Order: sequence, then C-alpha cells, then structure tokens
Amino acid sequence: MKRKTWGIIVALALLLLALLPAAAQDSASAVLRFVHAVPGATAIDVYVDSELTISNLGYGSASLYVPVGAGPHTIVATQTGVTTPLWQQEVTAVADSAVTLVASSTDPLLFTAFQDDLNALPLGKARLTAIHAIAGGPVVDVVLADGRAVIPGLQYGVPYGTLDVPSSVYEIAVVPEGAAVDSAIIPVTALKLNSGTSYMVVAFGTPADPRVLVLSSAAQPDGGAAFAGTFVRVAHGVAGAPAVDIVANDIVIAPSLAFGESTAFLPIPAGTIDVALRLPGSADDLTGASLELGADGAYVTAIALGSPEEIFIQTVAEDVANLSSEQAVVSLINGLPDGSISAALSDGTIVVDPIAAGEFGWAAAAPSPLAVVVSTDVSDATAEIAAPIYGGVLYSAVAIAGDGGPDFFVLPPAGIAMDAESAPGDVTLVEEVAAQPTAEPTAEPAGPEAVTPAPAPTEPAPVLATAAPVAPEATGNPTARVLTDPGVNVHIRQYPSSQALSLALISSGSSLEVLGRPGEPTFPVGVTVTPDPSATPFIDPATLLAGPDDDLEPAETWVFVSYLAADGGTITGWINTLYLEVTNADGEETRLADLPLIPNNRAGTVNTSAVPTLLPTNEFEDVVVALIDQLNPGANLHLRRLPSTGGESLALIPAGTQLIVEGRLDTGEWLQVTYNGITGWINSSFVSLTFNGESIEALDIIVLATPTPTPTLEPTPGA
Repeated sequence: MKRKTWGIIVALALLLLALLPAAAQDSASAVLRFVHAVPGATAIDVYVDSELTISNLGYGSASLYVPVGAGPHTIVATQTGVTTPLWQQEVTAVADSAVTLVASSTDPLLFTAFQDDLNALPLGKARLTAIHAIAGGPVVDVVLADGRAVIPGLQYGVPYGTLDVPSSVYEIAVVPEGAAVDSAIIPVTALKLNSGTSYMVVAFGTPADPRVLVLSSAAQPDGGAAFAGTFVRVAHGVAGAPAVDIVANDIVIAPSLAFGESTAFLPIPAGTIDVALRLPGSADDLTGASLELGADGAYVTAIALGSPEEIFIQTVAEDVANLSSEQAVVSLINGLPDGSISAALSDGTIVVDPIAAGEFGWAAAAPSPLAVVVSTDVSDATAEIAAPIYGGVLYSAVAIAGDGGPDFFVLPPAGIAMDAESAPGDVTLVEEVAAQPTAEPTAEPAGPEAVTPAPAPTEPAPVLATAAPVAPEATGNPTARVLTDPGVNVHIRQYPSSQALSLALISSGSSLEVLGRPGEPTFPVGVTVTPDPSATPFIDPATLLAGPDDDLEPAETWVFVSYLAADGGTITGWINTLYLEVTNADGEETRLADLPLIPNNRAGTVNTSAVPTLLPTNEFEDVVVALIDQLNPGANLHLRRLPSTGGESLALIPAGTQLIVEGRLDTGEWLQVTYNGITGWINSSFVSLTFNGESIEALDIIVLATPTPTPTLEPTPGA
C-alpha cells in the first residue's frame, strides 16, 4: 500500500482543472457494455467466449465498458451463480467501436446492440442519444419541458442518431408520440451534460412502470492513442456548498456540479487553459486561474473538500501502475480533521491499511465477489465501495466531515485496464451452451459515416444478391419457391408477423427449406414467464379444420424457413405462405396443416455476408433511388441534420437500405433523403444511385438548398 501526506492547500480555482473533456476507453479497443432491463428478472451473469465477464448484473443497471478483441464473440447470459444458459448469441466487434447491449424483453430473450459514438468532442460540447427499451410501450418522443421534440418518434429497439449539444442542464421528458408534456410517461427530469461526454438515456421497465437510466462515457481524446495530456476527474465533496458551473475559455464544460457528484476521467490536452468558477447560469466569475497542464497521460483526481466557509481542493495523482486485468486498485482519501479510515472486504479481509487524517493511499486488490467496505475509527459510519470487484478497475472513496459527523463520498469506478476475464472467480461455461439458440447483432463500422447498432424492427431490410442463387440441400424437409412478379421481393422476418423485423428481402423464384409453422412458444431453461391473463391461449389452427382435405389459409399462415445465400451463409426466418409454393421432396404440393410446429417465439437469424445489390421494385419507379451498398455488411450510415460530417446524427440507416433521393448539395457530396419520417442528409460516397434501374451520377440530381434544420436541443433557462 502506498500513502502520501497532503501538501499545500490549493485555491478553489483548481477545481476547474478536473471538469474538462474526459476519455474512458483505450481508442485501440473494441468495447462492450451490458444493460439488464428485463422486467421482473433476477440478476444475471454475462459470459464472453465462455469466460465470466460481468457478474451479478441487476435489473436496471449497466456494466462498465469491457474491451474485447475484434471479431466474433459468443455472448451467454445466465442467472447469477448458475452456468445453465438463459440465452446465447453471437456479436461481432470491430476495433475502435463501442457497443451497448440491452436486454429488455423475454420475447425475444436477447441483447439488442446500440452503437455509442465516442469520437472526440470539441470543448463545451456533449453528445446525447436515447434508447426505447420498454417492451410493448408506445412510440415516444423525448421532449423539452416546453413540449418541443428533441428526439421524435423513438421506437422500441430502434437505434437513434446522436445530438451534439452545448454542455448545460436540460429538462426533458418522455411522452407518447405527439402527446403533451402533461401526458409524460417519464416526467420532466433535469439532465446535466458534461463536456466531452457521450450520454445514453435509456427508457426501460414496463408500460405501467416506466423508468429511466442515464448512461455516460467520456469521449475519446482528440488524437486518439497519440493524445498528449492528463486524464482528470473532479468531485464535489463539500456538504452544504452550492452547485457550481465550471467554465473553460469562457465555455461551460461542467454545469451545476452539486455536492456528491463527480465527473468521469476527462482527457485534458497539455498546455495553458483559462478556467473560471461561476454560480449556475451566472456570467460572473467567482474566481479564475490560468492552468498549465502536462502531457504525461497521468490520472488525476481533484476533490473539493472542507466546509462552505473554507473550501480547499485535494488533488491526487492516482497510482494506476498496478492495475491489470487481474488486479484492481482501491484508493482512499481522508478528508476528516481527525481519525483514520481503512478499507476491508465484507468478510473482514483488510484491503487498505488505516489512512490518517490529511493523507491518501491506495492498494492492489484481487477480483472478488465481495464488497469493499470503508470505515473510520472515530464513528460507526461505513460505505460500500463496490461489489463485486473487477480487475483493471480503480475504486475510490473519500472521507468527509458531514453535518452529523464523519461520512463517506464514493466515486464511480473507473475501468482503466479491464478485459473480458476481469470478473471475480475462474468460472467457465460447459459445452451445453452450444445447443442454445443464437442471434447475431453486429458491431462493424465501415468508415467515418458508418456505425453499427443492431437492426431496427421497422427499418428497411437489405436486399440479397441473387446473381448466383443456391438451392437448399436435400434434407427431406419440404421446400418453398417464392411466387412474386419478377423484380418483386418478399420479406423474411424475425418473427411470424408483418410488424416484425425484416431480416432480408428474398427475390422472386428463390428456393427455401421449410422447417415448420408457428407453434406454442417455448422459453430457455431457468426463465419463468408469468402468463398474461388477457392473452389468448395458443390453439393449433390445424385442429380447427373441418376435414382432412381442408388446409390453412395461406395469407394467415407463416412458415419458418432457411435460405442458403450465394456465399454459403444462411438466413433463417419467417415468411407468409401467401407468397410461396410449398412442395415435398417429390415436387408435390404440401398441405400447410401437415407441417411440423416451430415455437412462434423462435427468432430468425442472419448468418451471411452476401453483398447487397439493387433489385428494383414498384415502390421506386420514376424516382432517384440511393442504395446504401458501400459499407461493410451490417454497418449503418448516419442521417445528418446538415450536409456535413460535423452535423448532428438524426438516425442510423442500415446497409442495404433503399432511399428516395429528394435532391443534392451543389457539389453532389451530400444527398437529401427521408428515412422513417425524418428528413436529413447522407454522404453520397456510401451509396449507388439509379433511376428506374439505370445507374446515374450524383451530379445528375437536382440541386436543393439546405433545408431548415429540425429543432436543436436547448438548455434549461438559467441552467
């Protein structure tokens, strides 16, 4: 354990040092974060490639970001302490990407992937997006307190773009689409957005019990791995003192920091910066300073301590040299006027030896499922720092003099050197996980305009290449042929419903293997589902037929099929039999009622990298069509508010989507389109353009002036 005595008490202005932009992840890493939002479910463990990665993740909570290698990974979720899988899925990670995986429903019981844009932000800017994770909830708007929509038409499971806004306090609410604030399902809430930080507002729970979780992560430093500066965080530990704004170069970069609040570690470039402290919303400086910042990449914690009448700042150069994926560090700061503090595991094992008043210290700790408890010898006050303890994480607590005596201030854990094996214990999964159902949300960006959350339930589907159609192998199962007009495609969907996610468009004449028709749903081992008393019990419609020669109505019947793509990969999913001819191995028409039953909650999956190609449909006759085909399979394209890479991202459009082009910028670099009711701009370098099937150039399209942008997010008055 290391210990150091405080030196000179510094001026209050040094507090400003800590609230500049921060970074949370190594820019060379792909990182995954997990959110448990399945109502009524117990805590879960998450395994990555059979290694325990996240332990005891409770409902309504999120993990830290965990670095993983580029490429495919098998994700398995279990009930905490149990190795029997609840579900399994494949996730493909790409270096420098950050993906949040949200589980929010038992139908399906899977993580849905959402991209977090952690690209560098300019001084004074924060980034905001939202996730609708209320299964069965209505389409919603995220609005300001005065009713203006900030993020309109947010749908369940559908990723949204990002808004880069000034660092400030915003009062927002979540309302049903088009409704007034007085109808809010999540009432007006103050949202403090720090500079250099990316925020995800997650609406989760049930329609009857909606809740909100705000996730934050520091953006990457400008320059990435070549960043030269210091990582600094700041905390307000002065009971009874007012909240303050932190201003840098006359720009608010941390609004209304209140007692008990802390920032993440923020990257501060080396050099001189003028900082000031102001009351919230004021233009008058309480104090200011010109600071010289180093370039050694150190981690520094700055905490305001003392009393409202006499405030001082304690700065600590954190010792992270001992951090590794197999070892955590516990840091203590003793801000009490007298008495020592120490830290121990909840079983009594000492982690940090007693720290005297006016000192700080830290010690290495092995990962453990137990909590770290900090206490003082002058009272019975205690605080729990963490449970469980992960390797590669810095855990910190500060002792302060509260109104009623000694108290503790716990800083958020900082994942600095984690990996997928940093969780406590040496637990691996048995081979039985291979038998669990799989799904493939991906995370594979392709260029600066591409990001990759999971596909959205209402987004247009990719069109598969059909230059080399492949017939299904002989298996003894019935086969189906797509019966549509030439050039007209049929959806293969994730579930047997016209409202379900469209996984792909299958062209006319394609052959498919038929595996069965919808049956009663089944759930993984360990999942208990409470029946909805208003739900209609499953009845096999074949049992309602009058006689053996009668058959099911094709327009009302779905079949679960397997499609063999040109690259040898497969797509499984559901297709309505109105568009199919189903035959047996001898080519004879098959009775739909005789098909075997498949659980109707079995999700279709995509296991192919077939490159999308344009197949014209009637929807796109006599209009200019942009096909997003210059991205990696599974990647998404930004729809931007303005024709610029610096424009705010309004939505994410999957590769393979076809869009009607309404006009272009004079240079032809940017095209105006409308996607899911949102009008914006896409970069033309990521699309192919056609008119009635004939290729055209961007400069052949009519020129449009820049449209009036949609309303931007504005801070709460006086914040």
